[in-house]
Amino acid sequence: MSVSPRLTQLPPETTLLAAADIVNRIELRLRPGYRFGTELSWKNQVQLRAGYVVNGPPTGHNTGSLGAGYTAKQLQVDFAALINVSESGTTPPIFLSVRYRF
Repeated sequence: MSVSPRLTQLPPETTLLAAADIVNRIELRLRPGYRFGTELSWKNQVQLRAGYVVNGPPTGHNTGSLGAGYTAKQLQVDFAALINVSESGTTPPIFLSVRYRF
């Protein structure tokens, strides 16, 4: 489920998107996870994102994420970083995605 509220406090070329989902692994017991996220976009070119998952598959951990994106015509570049991945002292991963639409 997602909503895009119109906030008069934001400039007209800015859009806000909020989303929430319930996810579950296919198994005999019901143990759903919950995902929440927001995206703030300026002129459909620059995006800032934040999200959080509770009981996320496959590990069942609670994890947050931060991201940013840039769109130039058909090219889209996105960065994302996980936070609070584990308490084992490992470095959280950073993701890069590049898309080109024909």
